Amino acid sequence: MNVIKNHGRVVIWRDDWLPGSETFIRNQSDALKSWKPDCSGLQAIPSPLAREADRVIFARTLRGSLARKAFKLTRRNSRLSQWLEEPSVRLIHAHFGPDATQIVPASRRAGKPLVVTVHGYDVTNFPGGKSVRAWLYRRRLRSLFKYSSRIIAVSEFIRDRAILLGADPGKTVVHHIGIPIDRSPAIMKKSGIVFVGRFSEKKGILDLLSAVGMLEGGLRQTRIDLVGDGPLRTEAESIARVLGLNTRFHGALSPAAVSAVMAGGLLFCGPSRTARNGDAEGLGMVFLEAGAHAMPTVAYRHGGVSEAISHGETGILVEEGDVAALSRALSRVLTDDLLRIRLGAGARKRVEEDFDICIQTEKLEAMYDSVVATWAASEGPQ
Repeated sequence: MNVIKNHGRVVIWRDDWLPGSETFIRNQSDALKSWKPDCSGLQAIPSPLAREADRVIFARTLRGSLARKAFKLTRRNSRLSQWLEEPSVRLIHAHFGPDATQIVPASRRAGKPLVVTVHGYDVTNFPGGKSVRAWLYRRRLRSLFKYSSRIIAVSEFIRDRAILLGADPGKTVVHHIGIPIDRSPAIMKKSGIVFVGRFSEKKGILDLLSAVGMLEGGLRQTRIDLVGDGPLRTEAESIARVLGLNTRFHGALSPAAVSAVMAGGLLFCGPSRTARNGDAEGLGMVFLEAGAHAMPTVAYRHGGVSEAISHGETGILVEEGDVAALSRALSRVLTDDLLRIRLGAGARKRVEEDFDICIQTEKLEAMYDSVVATWAASEGPQ
């Protein structure tokens, strides 16, 4: 259990608190030692990550939903203002651009500094288009970037996108959230290919199935453990049946169950690709989780993925959309034991050295300290 040194309270903000897929936000808040997190949002959603201590403004009722819609328009709420004005609250840390834009006015009125983490879609596809909604978001995003004391990007790729949208390069930094690392992982018998992610266009689930369908001989019957759900699940199940693949569709699982599936896999395949709406992978926490289980990854050279996977050292990257090359890479890693073991060991070593959430969160808290000190000295955003 962390010992709180009481530098103050930081409001960790996400409009919908908290989707079960966003363990990275919960893990980061749990890893804080010198700052006490107030996990807050507009509404609580059914999720295995929910806790009684979480603070939300609106109940999940018809009245609460109507009040939330009103807040989206006005961005004013007396309860939120009271929270942020509490003397022990010294900082707000919002995740994802759309959520962060909602809390800017309240942060300004409370006179509290704001840190925002941009993750992916919030600076890739979401700002695009000619709709009124996209125009309003771009306008609010510029205001957010101007007010924020620090803009955290999850990768260099995302930092570049944020700067293109108006973020100040001088206060936009790359910081990896990291993942919890089991220093004494259990040794398990490993077999098969693992995929964990939303069954969506961006995650490349259909490319994975096609690539396995192109494998030769007995490799074509390599087991594929598919964890997740989404709009392409029915199509994915149909393709797997037509191709006669050895698939296990697990659906959405708890973090512990996902870890158990990963622990038993030979390699991870996550062929993320740019969706038609422009959505791209910011980094891909799942690649780090695979590395923690000493699994090499086969993926596309896409978005921030190449910052999570080092080609030839922790996995194999091929050109985005080249399903034949993806299939060849899978075949190579499945059949070359020495390569697979070397890549897996490299993946584990890199995660331990660069993505340990305890080390990364210490760096984040140092950033919090710096932001608050600068704010106090200047009495406002710079």
